[in-house]
Amino acid sequence: MFKSKFSKKRNSTSSEPLTCSDSKIPTISSPTEKPKKKRKASVGSVFKGIGEALTFEKEKTAEEKAKEEQENLMVLQLFKQNLECFEKSSEPVLVCESLTGYKRMNKAKITKRDLVFAMCGEPVYKGTIKIDCWSTLKMPIDSYSTKQKRKCLIPLDIEKDGYCIECDESSIEQKTELKNMTIVDFESEFPFYKEFFYRNPNVKHYLSKEENVICSIQRFKEVSRCILRNNKGVIRCLIGKEESEKPQCYDKFFNEPKNVICLDNTPELDDALFEMENKSIITHFKFGVIYVKPNQNDENKIFTTSAKDCSPAFWKFLDLIGNKIELNGWTGYRGGLDVKSGSTGTHSYISHTHNFEIMFHVSPLIPLLQDDGQGLERKRHVGNDVVVLIFKEQSNQNDTFDPRILTSHFNSIFIVVTPDKPTIDNIHYKVTVCAKAEINSFPPYLNETGTYFHDDIFRDFILRKLINGERTAMFSPTFRLNYKKTIKEEIKNINEQFYKQDLFAVLK
Repeated sequence: MFKSKFSKKRNSTSSEPLTCSDSKIPTISSPTEKPKKKRKASVGSVFKGIGEALTFEKEKTAEEKAKEEQENLMVLQLFKQNLECFEKSSEPVLVCESLTGYKRMNKAKITKRDLVFAMCGEPVYKGTIKIDCWSTLKMPIDSYSTKQKRKCLIPLDIEKDGYCIECDESSIEQKTELKNMTIVDFESEFPFYKEFFYRNPNVKHYLSKEENVICSIQRFKEVSRCILRNNKGVIRCLIGKEESEKPQCYDKFFNEPKNVICLDNTPELDDALFEMENKSIITHFKFGVIYVKPNQNDENKIFTTSAKDCSPAFWKFLDLIGNKIELNGWTGYRGGLDVKSGSTGTHSYISHTHNFEIMFHVSPLIPLLQDDGQGLERKRHVGNDVVVLIFKEQSNQNDTFDPRILTSHFNSIFIVVTPDKPTIDNIHYKVTVCAKAEINSFPPYLNETGTYFHDDIFRDFILRKLINGERTAMFSPTFRLNYKKTIKEEIKNINEQFYKQDLFAVLK
């Protein structure tokens, strides 16, 4: 809620931090500020102009009013053309109670960055419609079913040791829109800061070194769009007119207004926040791949299986989901593999889907060290993968794969694929998915039987299951803790650099 406590007034030119009593918020500017660079026009820039035109209190010319009206109509038309994206809209992570009646997208239907960016201009269009495509939306969660599962590729007693199993479509209680999500939390890879705030002179930054918070805000006539960075992470939100007048007093941003300072969007601070966002955007993944022979249940034997001992069906499967490449001289994403001296093998498999690059750590393709009966080099790579793809060949239906034999604590999700037969003419597969209990279920969910044909549909299923598995794992307590530590340190570094620097410049 908005704080209404006021302290005595002070001169607006004072170097003291902001308080709720300030009728005009002073801005601390760096005396060495460089001229702002011109930013290249990009998708959505025309819609950005809607809000930016309202930032200044001056009467608009007839030409400006006509342009604004035209832009409003364009956004309204765009909204009408994409009404299905707003059906069953998702809830925002941070709600500003003064903003009501806003239409938001269904998180599961966010697949186009250009559409989202185009609709992130000023949310109010002539009072006819209120759109919020800016705010970070909550992730839907489906639960694992408690129903008795039928026999699958993983021993069912693993559940008592803190694992969850997905055998078929009945394994998940599909009550939310999660099942319709192509890529989990896809919009988190959209560069919102770069697109709307970078080199934008209308953006202000509110910093609290004591609370380790940085909030970037662009004000419009009725609302402001914000990017809030604190020890919990980074979220986007909209706030109302009252909250926008004194963001330092909004208790969902800061606890102590007196510790908050406001900075212009100087090139140095702008670059630091741009780099912070840029580092957080994921463009690639690495996944482990292991081959398990019939009746093989020893970790060391699994990791010392040679490439020549793998079945034709295994290589056919890899050729479906990826492409074999020569590592020497490889210039794409390498996933930690050696592309110069051949220490991690001569070849590997890569893939590409939904704008993500994938490198597979194929255990049989990584060389064994001399007199190595444990496959240590292979374990070093596969053991550091969150998601592991297991190609398991069975001697009979009781011949399952038990993830508990893998000693790596980092491996958290296991996708087990079994061919109908080990020969090159195999065209059917059975799939079972197993994950540590702290990780929520993730799409695409298995079909009614958990069986698939050797085709592009199966390829898409496997690749998205791998990607969404890792993306969902990042929301689990264990991985989230690591994320929070990283974010906390990044915010701290920026605060220490710019909070001190600019405050010292004023006091000097």
